[in-house]
Amino acid sequence: MASGDEFSPYCWQAPTASEMSMKQSLKWSIDAIDLLSFLHGSLVKTIEAWDRFRDTGGPIEYFEDPDPDTSREFSRLIASIRRIFDELREHERELMEMKRCCTNHAKAVGGSDLSVI
Repeated sequence: MASGDEFSPYCWQAPTASEMSMKQSLKWSIDAIDLLSFLHGSLVKTIEAWDRFRDTGGPIEYFEDPDPDTSREFSRLIASIRRIFDELREHERELMEMKRCCTNHAKAVGGSDLSVI
């Protein structure tokens, strides 16, 4: 494992060479990288869509209401949605860290000249 990986909570999940053959270990890592890349791309698109929606002058302003009661409820709901997207941003960072660990594992198993990664 590359220096620093032993402190990541995600790197321990990659199988070791002693648990499976080098070829199987490399395939596992590449499959994990592919899945993590797909999940990351989907999550980034969702976060970007929310960012565009909530931007000043964006579609979110369509839902604003001059009624104080409705406005308070709307603000409460938007705050809740923002917290959810803050969590999604953290998950996005975690996916990138997992991908980095899998990439380091694949390079350690398959050598540093991996054109597939």
